[in-house]
Amino acid sequence: MGSIPFFKLVDKNLDSKVLVRGKQCEKVAVIKLSKLGILLLMSFIFWGKAFASTSEFQDSCDRVKKLYDTSKYAECIDESSHMIQSRESAFLRTKNYILLANLHELQADCLERRGDIDQAVEVIQTLLKKLEQLLPREYGARVKLKVGHIYERAGLYSKALSNFKKVEEEYKSVFPNRFARYARENYDDISSKQVAVILGEVVVEDGSTYEGITIKVFNGFEESETGTLKKGDYSIPLFYSTPNTGFSLSAYKRGYEPFIVTMVFDGSSKIVMKKIQLKKLTREDRAVVAGVIFTPVSGGKRKPHHGIAGFKKHTIEFQKLSENKSGKEAVRGDVISMVSDDSGVYRAPLSAGLYMVKNEGKEKMFNLRRGEVRILNIAKGGILMD
Repeated sequence: MGSIPFFKLVDKNLDSKVLVRGKQCEKVAVIKLSKLGILLLMSFIFWGKAFASTSEFQDSCDRVKKLYDTSKYAECIDESSHMIQSRESAFLRTKNYILLANLHELQADCLERRGDIDQAVEVIQTLLKKLEQLLPREYGARVKLKVGHIYERAGLYSKALSNFKKVEEEYKSVFPNRFARYARENYDDISSKQVAVILGEVVVEDGSTYEGITIKVFNGFEESETGTLKKGDYSIPLFYSTPNTGFSLSAYKRGYEPFIVTMVFDGSSKIVMKKIQLKKLTREDRAVVAGVIFTPVSGGKRKPHHGIAGFKKHTIEFQKLSENKSGKEAVRGDVISMVSDDSGVYRAPLSAGLYMVKNEGKEKMFNLRRGEVRILNIAKGGILMD
C-alpha cells in the first residue's frame, strides 16, 4: 500500500487483497491515501520553509554580530535596521522571536557604543513593546535590567537607579524572584559606591567623530570607565574616595594624545570639568603609554574611606623586546626612561612593539600597536594596568 502514488487512481486490475475487497472500497482507500499525501506534502513544504527561514535569519544575525564584534557600529546599525524593517513580519510569522529580539539588542549595543544612549534605550523599549508577551519571562527580565546597565555604563546613575528600582517592584512578587533580587543588588551597589559624579565635555582637534573616546577615573584602587555621549559630553562616577584624597581623570582615543589630570577630592557630590581637547599624534606610526605615578593610602586595601595619598615625581623605565627566532625568551633591547611631572603624570611616546615596564624591581610585559593609547597607572611598589 505504501507504494501507491499519492495523486493517482489505483489501476482496476490491482489485486484487491492489497487494499479492501470491492471496487468501492478500493476507491475510498485511494481517496483517503490521497488526502493523507496532500497533508504530508503540505506539512513538509511548510516546515521546510520554516527551517530554511530560521537558518537564513540566523545567518543574518551572525552577520550583524560580526559587524559589532569588529567595531563597525554604523554598518551594524544600518544592517540591523534594514533586517528589522524588511523582515520583521517574516520573523514573527515563523516564530523566530528570539532572533528578532537579538537583532534589537545588537542595534542597541551599537548605539550605546556610539554614545547614543537615549536611542539605545528606545530600541530596547521598542523590543519590549513588540515582543515581551512572546518571549520567555527570563528574557524579558534580562532585557529590562539591560536598560539599567546601559545607563550605568554611561554614568547616568539616577536613571540607572530608577530602572533597577522599577524592575525590582515589577518582579518582587514573581516566583522565583531572582530578577527582583538582582535588581536590588545593582541598586545597592551603585548607591554605596558612588561618592561624586564628574561631568564634562571632550572634543577632538580635527572635529572628527566622538566615537571611540574613553573616559576613565581612577581612585587608587579601582577605575570607572565610560564613553562620551553623542555630542562629546560625559558623566562618570567617582567611587570610594575620602575628602582630601586624590584621583585622576584620563580621556583618550586611538591616534590622539591622551589627556590626564590629577585632582584632590574636596567632598563635593558634583564635579564639573573644563572642556578637554584631544590632539592628533604627531607621528602616526607611534603609540603612547601614559598614566599617573601615585602613593596609595597606607595599607593598600579597600576600606570605607580611602583614595590616593598623593602623586609623586618618579622615573619609569620601558625596555623594548624583540622576538627570538629560536623561540626562547625575547631579546631585551634599549631601555627608555621617562620622568613624571610634579602632578604625577607621565606620557611615553613609543614605537609599536613588545615592551617590558619596570618599577621598583617589578616587571610587566605588554604589546603596543600603531596609534594605540594605553593607560598605565603605577603605584609605589606595584603596577596597575588597564
